[in-house]
Amino acid sequence: MYLEERRVAGRIEAQCKICERRIHLGLHPSDSLNTRMSNSEISDSARKALVERIVKALDVATVLDVQLLAARDHGVQSMRIASEELRQGYEDLLTPEALAAIEQVNQDLIRELSDACDAGQLTRVFQEEYGHALGIEELEQIAEYHESPLGQKDVAASHLATAHMCGSFIRMHQSVAPQLHRTHRKRIEAILSGLG
Repeated sequence: MYLEERRVAGRIEAQCKICERRIHLGLHPSDSLNTRMSNSEISDSARKALVERIVKALDVATVLDVQLLAARDHGVQSMRIASEELRQGYEDLLTPEALAAIEQVNQDLIRELSDACDAGQLTRVFQEEYGHALGIEELEQIAEYHESPLGQKDVAASHLATAHMCGSFIRMHQSVAPQLHRTHRKRIEAILSGLG
């Protein structure tokens, strides 16, 4: 019975916090607590502040940086494989100067693609889109969880898992890419030979 009383007390305390939060936001405390509030009932500034707390606690910019670095590494590996395939296919035509020029073009493309993806801008997109389907109580609970010691451990574990997942993706790609590029080159050559 003691455990059940503690559960009830915990639920009551949670309901009180929700009511206090509603009053703080200028909402009527008797509004249904089980119904998600519409976006029009929540001030934009309150929603924005909660989402900013969540984004900060999740360290979204770090996750995006890891993903962008992984994408860049993937691009570099793809370019290396494509360059090697080109070199092998056209050895007799490619001078050292032509190879250097192709390498420079590849490096320029990688840099331009990397520059086009800004973690700060992507973080702002995340902030703008996150939470539209969540009520104010849900956002508050999510923010409190992610700011808690357990939530921060969860965030750290997610960051580590994301980094490993990106690394695994690159290794998977590297294991099949050379053969796929050779097959691709042969298909292109077959098309080109059919034109003459």
